[in-house]
Amino acid sequence: MVVVGLKVGGASKAKVGKIIKFVLPEAENEEYSKPDEMSFKVPAQSMKFSKIFEVLEEAKAHREIEEFSIYLTSLEQIFVRIVKDHLKVKNIVE
Repeated sequence: MVVVGLKVGGASKAKVGKIIKFVLPEAENEEYSKPDEMSFKVPAQSMKFSKIFEVLEEAKAHREIEEFSIYLTSLEQIFVRIVKDHLKVKNIVE
């Protein structure tokens, strides 16, 4: 799993979300607590790094986003996410 993190610039989150979905249709938007940041999960096998870098750099040049990061999730992050999702289902954690 690959995570694409973004800090939204002059564009709305909806517009940035559309940009990501255009390039990465399999991307799933994750909940994020900061109003100017977004995060997307993308299956690694569907990730075309050259294309996403090209699109994100263009969005940055147009000031739609301020910055971005792309990283692979660790096993620990996957485990924590699975446990958190399980606890949400059980209504233990919000």
